[in-house]
Amino acid sequence: MKRQILFVDDEPKVLRGLQRILRDQTDVWDMTFASSASEATEQLAQNDYDVALLDVKMPGKNGLELLAGIKADARTRDMEVVMLTGLRDQSLKSQALDLGAADLLNKPVLKEDLVARLNNALRMKSYHEKLQAQNVVLEQQVILSQKMELVGVLAAGMAHDLNNILTLIVGYSEITAFLLPDDSKAREKLKQITRAGDRAGMIVQQILRFGKQTEAPRGRCTLGPVIDECLELLRPALPEGVDIEWEGPETDRLVQADATEMYQVLMNLCINAGHAMKHGGVLKISLIETELDADSIPPDHEEMCPGSFLRLEVSDTGDGMDPATAEHIFEPLFTTRGSQGGTGLGLSVVQRIVKNYGGLVTVESSRGEGTSFFVYLPLP
Repeated sequence: MKRQILFVDDEPKVLRGLQRILRDQTDVWDMTFASSASEATEQLAQNDYDVALLDVKMPGKNGLELLAGIKADARTRDMEVVMLTGLRDQSLKSQALDLGAADLLNKPVLKEDLVARLNNALRMKSYHEKLQAQNVVLEQQVILSQKMELVGVLAAGMAHDLNNILTLIVGYSEITAFLLPDDSKAREKLKQITRAGDRAGMIVQQILRFGKQTEAPRGRCTLGPVIDECLELLRPALPEGVDIEWEGPETDRLVQADATEMYQVLMNLCINAGHAMKHGGVLKISLIETELDADSIPPDHEEMCPGSFLRLEVSDTGDGMDPATAEHIFEPLFTTRGSQGGTGLGLSVVQRIVKNYGGLVTVESSRGEGTSFFVYLPLP
């Protein structure tokens, strides 16, 4: 893409001279020539320029006044300005620099000097654009940090109340089960409530760890039983018409992970899959051993080492995602469900848990073809 340069001088012969000596630059620059400050102002209102070369002394509004206007306008203030003058008055040069000029040239100007100065101004413009882009990234990181701080504060505030509620649920479930006959069919249902309440209490503690950015407890578990229990509790919550394909693990290898956190990973992935299949579909879960080489590990996972991994796959046949959505799904508080109850925390929690164990989460999705999440956990 060509860079845009505006030349402003009230002397026609100067403009013609500039056009002549810069004719061989038309392949890399788009050049506009204006003979007055008013004409230049019109051009600036209609086009976006990277650099402007302004004559200092012009009738009406002079070059310094035009420079001041350029730097005062939010739309043009980042444009680089080079001043061109035949005057030797040092105070005018100082004024130009104080107003924000990037460079000054004296008439008559040599072609080599002019091209070099304009190229330097264009480089400065590129540097400023890169800095602005980096500032945007830094601003986003600050916002994300503030969001995470807010999550921690909210988690700490609600943990006590949630634990009290869960204690009541588990307590009354156990008391009710104790009062029922041994052969009562309801006893098993109450046991499920108790187990779910215990799991929920553990998840509350993990929300606190997530908010405080502390390390998860390290342990070992096999994922097959975790998947079985998760599906047992999850089935009633899935939309009608969703079938589950899970034939058990192809391996029962231990992984270096906490069972409760892996339960949380599965619940988040499966619930998301259910939301993607409101009108029915297939939720498929598989567990296999696989190898990852160095080329398969993303650049932002430097702590991962190539080797043997246990791969958990959770796939759905739902609507799928476009690339723009898939790019943001692991960001905290990003949700596609809006007012339908999405918090935007589920997948960020999944990613953080898995990354804490030296693992990796990837996703494959396309519109109309469903979504597959792949969780890789290193084998000890």
